[in-house]
Amino acid sequence: MSSHTPHPAEAGPRKGGFPHLYTVLVEGVPGGGLISAGTRPDIHGGLPPQFGGTDTQWSPEHMLLGATGLCLEATFQALARSRSLDVRRYLSRVEGKLDSTPGGIAFSTIAIHVDITVAGADVLAAEEVLLEAKKHCIVARSLTVPVELMATVHA
Repeated sequence: MSSHTPHPAEAGPRKGGFPHLYTVLVEGVPGGGLISAGTRPDIHGGLPPQFGGTDTQWSPEHMLLGATGLCLEATFQALARSRSLDVRRYLSRVEGKLDSTPGGIAFSTIAIHVDITVAGADVLAAEEVLLEAKKHCIVARSLTVPVELMATVHA
C-alpha cells in the first residue's frame, strides 16, 4: 500500500479523501523571508523592486504567478498522462497585472500563455485536456482574479 496521495487531476476530480492539509513555515531573515516545508528546498523571498526589494529573490507576487502556472502544468501533465498523450514540450509564461482596486492593491488580471508540442495525432486531445486542466487547476480556482488562458498546441 502506497502512502502517496495523488494529485486530484491524476484521475479527474475526486469526491473523497478531503480535506488535505498543507503547511509551510515562513521565517523572517535579513532582507526578506525564508519559506520551508519539510524536506523541500528552502525558498528565499522578499519584496519586489516595485516595493523597495530586489530582483534577486522571489517575491510573493512572482510566487503566486509561479504557483498558478505550475498548478496548470501539473494538472495538464497528470490528465495527459492518464489519456496516454505524447506530450513532447510544455512551456508557459504567466503574466499578472497588479493594480489599485476599490479594495486595495491586488492582481486585476492573470494570463497564462501556454505553448505545447504533442504528437500529431494528439493535438485536438491536448487542447481538450488543457481546457480541462484549467477548469480543475486548484490554485486558479482559489483566486478571486480571473485567470485567462491563451494556448497554442501543435505537433
